[in-house]
Amino acid sequence: HAGPFRDWSARRDVAKMQAELEHYFSRFGRVAGCRVFRLRATPGQPAYPPVAQVNCHPATARAVMDAGDHHNMATHRSFFKVKIVEGEATKTRCTVPLSSGHFVAKVQ
Repeated sequence: HAGPFRDWSARRDVAKMQAELEHYFSRFGRVAGCRVFRLRATPGQPAYPPVAQVNCHPATARAVMDAGDHHNMATHRSFFKVKIVEGEATKTRCTVPLSSGHFVAKVQ
């Protein structure tokens, strides 16, 4: 997971934000996809900045984490955090790239 993206709080172009994040994280290796989320705020509370879920190869995740847990890029000057979610880290699955897309296989 990555975020929060405080500099992008006013942006509404989710597809472009996803493309920018995929481009940024692809510098570290293979990225299968990225989804940007806007969490719902409770009434009377300020809106939360967007966060993202990045689906990438384990070697890419390792390279991102080796680069540090705080990152920034040209379209987002302030730092945002990147972390591996513990629930996802313990799952035994892998993504095998195919010419027609991706296949998720369970590793035993």
